[in-house]
Amino acid sequence: MLSTLACSVSAQDWFTYDACQVDTVALHDTAVAPANLDALITDGAALPNGVGNFWRITSTEGMVSHIWGTNHSNDPKLLDLPQSVRDAITAARVVALETDFVFQSRTKMEQVRSGLDILREPGEDASQVYTEIDLRILAWLKARLDGIGWGADAVEWITPTGLAEIMLNDPCSDFASGTYPTQDSLIQTLGAIAGAKIMGLEPQDAFLEHLNKPENRGLAFDLINLYGATLNPAAPNTARATSYALYLQGRNGAAMMWERSAAQAFFGHNIGPALVDRVDAYLLVERNRQFLETALPELAQGGLFMAIGSWHLPTETGMIAVLRDAGFKVDRIPTPKEVAQ
Repeated sequence: MLSTLACSVSAQDWFTYDACQVDTVALHDTAVAPANLDALITDGAALPNGVGNFWRITSTEGMVSHIWGTNHSNDPKLLDLPQSVRDAITAARVVALETDFVFQSRTKMEQVRSGLDILREPGEDASQVYTEIDLRILAWLKARLDGIGWGADAVEWITPTGLAEIMLNDPCSDFASGTYPTQDSLIQTLGAIAGAKIMGLEPQDAFLEHLNKPENRGLAFDLINLYGATLNPAAPNTARATSYALYLQGRNGAAMMWERSAAQAFFGHNIGPALVDRVDAYLLVERNRQFLETALPELAQGGLFMAIGSWHLPTETGMIAVLRDAGFKVDRIPTPKEVAQ
């Protein structure tokens, strides 16, 4: 999320192919300004389960499963999964992703690929776009829509939910879309090749259905604002290298603290952290409960490999803590590039 890049002048020119390339994965203190990198790392490590992407889950009956925190990117530097993770995928009875995006019908495929599932109803009032979205972000959002072929005016005829979904996609993944898989898709493919059952921890339409409810319209705009801020063309080009480094080192807590600091710097001391809390309450806390409910029958049998976003793992409401609260023993399995706790 924090991998925003160097400035240019027009319609997402700052997310060029060259600007999206990370030559050397490394931490850069300047990338997190005005925060201090050492402080973010210290505070992030202090969060419950703030370090570690790979964990062993053992039921009270001794059945063993695994959970891996993914990075939703298709950058090859993040696709070189540790051998221990690959071995666990290959041996898994079931591989579970946040969502299984394999279409179950041609009708559904055509609906999604044509964008029909995110279009406003004819005549629907679009004025909230101009009152609920930060004007700086609105300009970047229009550039983003223009850059992926929708056109800048699409802000008025795509639903807030649809705009939020678009904001969750990394612009740097555009260039290799359809060529390199995201890390999540790679894991699903490896599991399918090995003969594992593939399952989604929530239905394909869960995100859209939740945000389309009238009472959740404000949350949709919260998502647009929070993730739209990462399109900032003035952000340093060292941010992507730093975010990759934090992930590969297993420092998920530090990355989450960086998001909070960046939101505070962008939106203000009160608005920024509150925005992060509202978004996390749905994306991480509520969905973690749903993920666990779906996974429980498979965890009871063992042989489950869960692959969910790495930010779902830390904190007292993260998946590691939720699993332990449900009676499972959960132990970290360090991987070669990760730091010690």
